[in-house]
Amino acid sequence: MAFECHWVTRAAAVLLCSVALCQSVIAAPEPSVQFMATGSNWSDSSFTGHAFVCLQLPTNTGIKEDCYGFYPKSIGAIFGGPGVVDSEFNFSARPPTRFSNVVVSLTKSISLKQRQQILATIAGWDKSFSLTSTNCVSLANAVAGAAGLNRPAGTSFSTPVQYVTKLKEANP
Repeated sequence: MAFECHWVTRAAAVLLCSVALCQSVIAAPEPSVQFMATGSNWSDSSFTGHAFVCLQLPTNTGIKEDCYGFYPKSIGAIFGGPGVVDSEFNFSARPPTRFSNVVVSLTKSISLKQRQQILATIAGWDKSFSLTSTNCVSLANAVAGAAGLNRPAGTSFSTPVQYVTKLKEANP
């Protein structure tokens, strides 16, 4: 009888550990991508607003977050010229208040493969900047494609807020 009880106790312990392990795996957060847009704001030199993307990756110590936006390399290039993808955490170039000025955002879970595709899209984004055709909305739209999201049509003349709003509507 003691053998049977010992076996039942061991089996119950294994079962409980398996359930606990499965629950922790199921409850583990997934990587995500977040699209954000600010409206025009003269105080931070964002005359048209700005769209940018953030990637969140759960780690054992918390969430690792990287945020990227597309900018003209110089103020003279705003209507056409070299562009640069830069970190939104580069507070020497951009005010830290930008995050508090976000008026619309969309967060979607992504796979690790989609995260890699998004990072490759960002790393390969070597474009000339143009306020009317290749701008921060263009980068956000390319990232949305790499994430497998439904993308709104006709984004060239959308403001950042209009774009992220349309993206949110297309991906409930």
